[in-house]
Amino acid sequence: MRALRFNTLLFVAGLAAPLALAGCSGDDVATGDTFNETSGDGDGDSGDGDGDPGDGDGDPGDGDGDTGDGDGDTGDGDGDTGDGDGDTGDGDTGGVCGDGVVNGDEECDDGNPDDTDECLSSCLLATCGDGIIWEGNEECDDGNPEDGDECTNACTSAVCGDGAVQAGVEECDDGNDISTDDCTTDCVAATCGDGIIWEGNEECDDGNDVSTDDCTADCAAASCGDAYVWEGNEACDDGVNDGMYGGCEMDCQALAAYCGDGNVDMMEECDDGNDIDDDGCANDCTAPPCGNNCFAEEGCLTEGGRCIRLTCTQADNSATVCDSCMGWSQVTYQNWLNDGYCEDVIATYRDLYDHATMCGNSNLECCANEMDCSAGSDNAWHFHNGQSNYYTGPCLGCQVDANCTYWNNATSGTYSRLTACEAP
Repeated sequence: MRALRFNTLLFVAGLAAPLALAGCSGDDVATGDTFNETSGDGDGDSGDGDGDPGDGDGDPGDGDGDTGDGDGDTGDGDGDTGDGDGDTGDGDTGGVCGDGVVNGDEECDDGNPDDTDECLSSCLLATCGDGIIWEGNEECDDGNPEDGDECTNACTSAVCGDGAVQAGVEECDDGNDISTDDCTTDCVAATCGDGIIWEGNEECDDGNDVSTDDCTADCAAASCGDAYVWEGNEACDDGVNDGMYGGCEMDCQALAAYCGDGNVDMMEECDDGNDIDDDGCANDCTAPPCGNNCFAEEGCLTEGGRCIRLTCTQADNSATVCDSCMGWSQVTYQNWLNDGYCEDVIATYRDLYDHATMCGNSNLECCANEMDCSAGSDNAWHFHNGQSNYYTGPCLGCQVDANCTYWNNATSGTYSRLTACEAP
């Protein structure tokens, strides 16, 4: 048995030796307990003796199984593409803002430093309120939440009509193009007098402060009863218009009785229709106390209660002499003969002046006192009937009883005779 085992080993060894010699010429041949290797370092490979061609590390080139650095991969051993570390780039996982690639917490990355496009250089998306004007999209951007400054919260330049009140510039801004509401299209608060009718608040608005035209200064349409006299349409308007003394008739077309209308009304003592205060009737339509000198400013009081003043007058001026000389009322021809004036006045005359004659001289009139009027020696009186002048009785110097028609004839010219005036 031992002989068989030995003979077998010899047979195998005999077969192996020729194969080794045939496969690798030039290598060492191992003897004894060493492996037979070819040319190299005796470790059975080509080069370094580690069994592979190269450097013994198993890869093409150096014999270690990898390409380059002996770590089993392709590259630099760091796992990426290019440098061997398994990632794309430089070996980190974040990138930087501006590299054109959106990484991490970046909202955008357009790879440029321009802050006026849609992506800021900080890699944030452009928005209204970031303080940077986004070209083509924003007119302004002041970076604050204040809507009343020059730039609105919509990043548009503040203008009248944008709906935001610009402080110090606009009174209001309702964002519409209606001028008849609370805020005009000029961004001014609607007011009476701005020339625009404020709907629901004004009846009219003519833009002036005149209350006597069609539209009052209160922006109300002119009407009877508004206490403004509507020029060209009303004679008066006191706001009451009840037709009472000193007021206005109800239709605003005529004044009610008043002091100065020339008619003695209501509680007036006199009314001469003028604004002369010392002419026998004061401007408040009160008469001064009547005296006892018929030629003086205060006149004389007759028994019939009339305040009479006497003066000389030419025939041609008898219709106006009382008013023009002293502001008193004319006693007419009809008053003298038909209304009891003749008998009443001559009685007082006799008591004060007896049978004295008066006037008679040419151009003598407007006597300021008795001496002036008594310079003449005529006996008749002058009165006007509205058309002609008459000289009448009674005779001043005659000793006969009073006869009011002692003369009763029309006359003209400049000859002066006595006439009677009554306090207005």
